This record gives sequence, structure tokens and C-alpha cells, in this order.
Amino acid sequence: MVVVGDDAGRPLVAAMLRSYRANSDAAAGSYAALTAFRATPERDDLVLLDMLIPGLSGEETLVELRRVRADVRALIIKGYNEGEGITRHAGGGPLADTNVP
Repeated sequence: MVVVGDDAGRPLVAAMLRSYRANSDAAAGSYAALTAFRATPERDDLVLLDMLIPGLSGEETLVELRRVRADVRALIIKGYNEGEGITRHAGGGPLADTNVP
């Protein structure tokens, strides 16, 4: 699942993942992502999660995703260098983060 607030970037990332035959559902914000994930939590092997999205923060969204499925893997994308919030929840399962321009 791709959870990116940027309307231009979200479809590009989803299309790139589809080209690798990966599930690439896309959500513009936390509430849409949580609704889709709760409906079929086993569907998503990985969640690409922007930390700055509409609704809940990326950090809060990750906490809620892990309440549904504790082993969900997440790749956090962020445009700033702030890792404290992310590392607080890294113990909940596989997690990686990267900065984007």
C-alpha cells in the first residue's frame, strides 16, 4: 500500500510498484489507508508511508496499522530529518526509513 499525501507523487509510486508486480493500492491520507487496510489486512506485504499525510500523522497511522496487524512492514518516507518518532515504534516489526527531496 502506498500512503503518500502528494497527489502527483502517489500515482507515480503506485505505478512503479505495479511494474514490479507488487500490490500497489494507494491512499491519500491516514483514514483512507486505515479503512482499506482494515478491510483486507493480509493483502499488503509492505506499506510505503509518508510521515506528512492528511489526517493522522504517519507515526500515528503506523501505530494504528500495527494494531490491526502487528507484523506489517513499513518503509517510511519523509522530506525532513526527524527520526525519533519513527524509532519509537521500530520494535513493532520490520521498519525502514528514507528521506526524500
